[in-house]
Amino acid sequence: MYWLVESGHDLNNLKNSGYDEAYIDVLPSDDILHPLDNSICAVYIRPLSSTKGFILPINHTDTVNVPINEVIKILQKFKKLWCQDIKSVRHYFPLPSLLGCVLPPNSFSFNKTKTHKIFKSRYPKLTDINRIIPIVKHYESFQEDYKNITNSLIYNNQKYADFYNKRVSMVYYNIERSGFGINSDIFFKHFYHREQPFVHTQYNLNTSTTRPSNKFGGVNYAALNKKTGERSAFIPQNDYFVDFDIKAYHPVIVSHLIGYEFEDSDIHQSFANMYGVSRSKAKEITFQQFYGRIFAKYKDLSYFRVLLRKQQELYDEYQSKGYLEEPISGYRFEKGILGEMNKEKLFNYFLQATESSYNVEILEKIHEILKGSQTKIVLTVYDSFLLDVKKGEENLLTDIQKVFRNKDLNTSINSGYDYNFKQS
Repeated sequence: MYWLVESGHDLNNLKNSGYDEAYIDVLPSDDILHPLDNSICAVYIRPLSSTKGFILPINHTDTVNVPINEVIKILQKFKKLWCQDIKSVRHYFPLPSLLGCVLPPNSFSFNKTKTHKIFKSRYPKLTDINRIIPIVKHYESFQEDYKNITNSLIYNNQKYADFYNKRVSMVYYNIERSGFGINSDIFFKHFYHREQPFVHTQYNLNTSTTRPSNKFGGVNYAALNKKTGERSAFIPQNDYFVDFDIKAYHPVIVSHLIGYEFEDSDIHQSFANMYGVSRSKAKEITFQQFYGRIFAKYKDLSYFRVLLRKQQELYDEYQSKGYLEEPISGYRFEKGILGEMNKEKLFNYFLQATESSYNVEILEKIHEILKGSQTKIVLTVYDSFLLDVKKGEENLLTDIQKVFRNKDLNTSINSGYDYNFKQS
């Protein structure tokens, strides 16, 4: 039976096959480019009730290519379309039937054949290399990818699957589509040549703690250096940047988790008073304890007494149930996946997952506020939310600030004409 769908006859057979659920993947022309800068070489469809998959070439050199509108018609026939990276596939096909395979963290890597490696070593600078790699080798690779996914699809948690598909993937998909403006000359000086006046970031959502990373094209957008001048390469596509930076984010989240109320709105000053040190020294001491162990001399302070009790409670739950669930998202830290764990490390993971859930809730509200406006959010880095603002839409910033206040979060605000915040 055919696997390469080239003719109208084969297209009609697949369209009328009666399959209602499938795994799909997109073969881009270039593996390096962002989906929003890329083109489609082929689409792989593996009906779940079929013994094999099908590949539909759209722009390949050794096939009869099929019209993309015909491919879309076939995809629209399916009630559920599973994919390894829902956010990337959505950039190509924004279909409501898309569902992400929620895999164990860092469990999947794309299988590439020996032929793929030979072609890429032979033509390292070719930007559309997938168009000349034999289509049968792409098919072989997709078949192996599908097998690996079904073998590793052991994460069965409907609550988190819903949160991931309907909320997490959507908020970061929307940010990626906004684009991030650049000064091409400065960008080239620090990174690479880029003709377009903007770049697209790419968030990796499949991490151990659900805290997204954001490294793409050799640029680590989550760790742009303030001292080298590289942040000045990023400029607004509208009029100016405004950055909302959450103050003492992790200490606040911890206080929510343990039910502790600070007397001072300046939490780092509250810690300074507890420790009997300066505010700057207090910040250092606090974060050392959050990401390590509580110092013996501070164990009897009321905040840390409650924190230690919470850490032990969560660790006991993890040991007895075999997992610990973050309540907002439903994400589970499972013993069989995480490896060696102690109560401090587990709590740190739990804290980062809670931060990630908070951020999704915040981003959803920001996107709702910005709907229909030219102002857009272009980057988020843990406790920072960067907006590209259109003059005349400043009232939106007041509404956005309320989003943070409603979650009992205080923010500092920076603004300017580049990401180094050169002031107007």
